[in-house]
Amino acid sequence: MGGQHRWASAYLAACHLIYFTLLSTICISSLANTIVVVVVVVVVYLVARRVGHPYQNRTPPKRKKPRTSFSRLQIIELEKRFHRQKYLASAERSALAKGLKMTDAQVKTWFQNRRTKWRCVHDLLLTQLYSSKRQQK
Repeated sequence: MGGQHRWASAYLAACHLIYFTLLSTICISSLANTIVVVVVVVVVYLVARRVGHPYQNRTPPKRKKPRTSFSRLQIIELEKRFHRQKYLASAERSALAKGLKMTDAQVKTWFQNRRTKWRCVHDLLLTQLYSSKRQQK
């Protein structure tokens, strides 16, 4: 309760400050336009600025979805298909997903992750091959 009271009083203080700033803007409006612009920028800053603790108004984070585990049969079939074909068209992905009792999104994500793993291994093998050829020369 004490935190809410402090936030409310800080909010009221900011509102009063904005009100008085607006009054001062009206009073000096007869002066050069640059002064009015500066005061208006200050008012906009004060209105946009949050008052209170920065984490006070945040929504709680969403719970992470648990990691999906695939059966051995699903992984074997996915690996076979990946070995033949690195990229799937949408119709191919749907057919594979249906056959393996998975969603399209699961198959798509699995192929994305598998391609990333393949690239890393492929790049490492190429690097080792080139370095061994250099040493032989």
